Amino acid sequence: MHGVYVDYIYKKMDILQQKVFSREENEIIKNNLGLYSLSPENQYHEVFAETFTKIICNCLSPQDSLPVKNPLEEMKSLPCEFLRILAKLF
Repeated sequence: MHGVYVDYIYKKMDILQQKVFSREENEIIKNNLGLYSLSPENQYHEVFAETFTKIICNCLSPQDSLPVKNPLEEMKSLPCEFLRILAKLF
């Protein structure tokens, strides 16, 4: 049974590697994450990684890297249009 789940995960990852966002979605992504996330290769993976890296980094203190903000509150501060794009990743 474990092999079935692993196979499903690999198939899902392969599908996501081939997907790209629309021009309108790319504009929203550029405004929130910058140009790096607009690369067509593994774009879904890049947006996922960049978003959650940004959220975690914004929640840590620059002096000692201790948490100073709640990551969920940081996510709530993102624009609704960008949150809709993130929903496509899941």
